[in-house]
Amino acid sequence: MKTKISLIVLCILVLSLITLSFQEDDGTKAGNMVASDTSSNYLDGTYHGYSQASYTGEQFWGHIRIALANGSFTDIQFTIRDSVNHEPVDSMYGVNHYAGNPEYMQQCVNEEHGIEAYPQRLMESQNFDNVDAITGATWSYNIFMASAEVALQDAHKPTLINADRDQANRNFMQLVPNPFYSVVTLEYSLAESSQVNIGIYDSQGKLIKRLASQAQPAGHYSLQWDDCPSAGLYYCYLQTDNRVYCSKLINTGK
Repeated sequence: MKTKISLIVLCILVLSLITLSFQEDDGTKAGNMVASDTSSNYLDGTYHGYSQASYTGEQFWGHIRIALANGSFTDIQFTIRDSVNHEPVDSMYGVNHYAGNPEYMQQCVNEEHGIEAYPQRLMESQNFDNVDAITGATWSYNIFMASAEVALQDAHKPTLINADRDQANRNFMQLVPNPFYSVVTLEYSLAESSQVNIGIYDSQGKLIKRLASQAQPAGHYSLQWDDCPSAGLYYCYLQTDNRVYCSKLINTGK
């Protein structure tokens, strides 16, 4: 009798674990939805990233160039190179270095396919969550994702909480007048030369106006925005080489 009860308890525990496993796999973790990693999460601009992914002991480095405009990925270039021989990894790399090893030669063919496919998939879906590893090309997938993470680490749009609480934003750039009706002036200073990207976004995170996207020397700058489409709440994002600033901007409509 005790044995039967023990078996029943064991079955209940196993079923409970299986149920819990399925609940966690449906996109929720501890009651929190996993955020979708789409192009709309990033500021417009051109970003570069180098990474070896988890293969830190190997001589291969991935390089990615990601361009964003109007909240979408517009161009993605990705390569993996041998940092010793300075050669790109492709099918010919396998021929040149692994001629006596058919398995390694085929691996190079697979990775070349992955190197070409992953940027295409990201361009098509505009979502990193939809870029799955190709069978036989997980090495290039890992390096692609790690390189992209490095490239976009400073491109994340600031949260609205940071826009409210970060006093450094207000100290670095001034919006006058604010609130405004027809014209608002943005003033900021650079202590050293930097790539500068400035955009106006609506409350939904959609780019409304690109005010600047260029390298600028150190100095004081003043820009005007005079074509606000309607009354409402907007956010001005200013990105330099080492940080992003954000300030609220209100158009009164009259």
